[in-house]
Amino acid sequence: MSLKSSKALTALAMALSGAVVLADAPAASAHPAPYPHRHYYRRAPPPQPVYRARRPRRPVEPPPMHERFMYLGLGLHGTTVSGADDGLGNSVLGNGAGFDLTLGFRVSRHAALDLGWMISSHDASPSSGFEHGWLNAFTFDLKLFLLPQSQRLEPYVQLGFGGYGVTGGNTFTGALGGVGVQAGGGLDVRLTDAVSIGGKALFRGAYLDNSDPDFGFGPTEQASLGMFTLGADLKLHF
Repeated sequence: MSLKSSKALTALAMALSGAVVLADAPAASAHPAPYPHRHYYRRAPPPQPVYRARRPRRPVEPPPMHERFMYLGLGLHGTTVSGADDGLGNSVLGNGAGFDLTLGFRVSRHAALDLGWMISSHDASPSSGFEHGWLNAFTFDLKLFLLPQSQRLEPYVQLGFGGYGVTGGNTFTGALGGVGVQAGGGLDVRLTDAVSIGGKALFRGAYLDNSDPDFGFGPTEQASLGMFTLGADLKLHF
């Protein structure tokens, strides 16, 4: 073995012995010291709370208006009639019943416009010469809803005017025609978004003029009528 190889082996042996000594040495935190002492280590700061700004509350918006703008109603009603001193309400038109049709337009959350037609059959006295009389009217009404935010119950007041007519007999012979007004209120209940039922009470007043000389009972010139109507209806909303 040459001198150079011997030196290389000696260096390798010293390196291996140093590595073994380092591996067996205690940790730096436990190294011996000639006096009592402690090691202090810097700790990480505790996490700071994160404050997030509160989201602004969304304003409470009223429920949307029913999207269906138009409705068609079919109803039944009963009517009591009282005449003025002319006696028409007593001689021809007693209590009666009939039906009515309504075409309505919900123009806003608060209001609607109604076009209506009604007809009813009324008992007549024997002195009138007719078995019964007919009362009919074409009306235009404004409805104002008292709870515009409600989606189920819709109470309202109603005011309007129209053309009124009274005929007698099975063949509608003879006629009294004129103008009148109606006022009252009611309540609609939404069963679904497309169907509702309701009831209403209306007072109707009409001034009629005799336009047919063949009208078989008095008065011969004019008449005033007061009528009170109670009804119920079914509406389809489109």
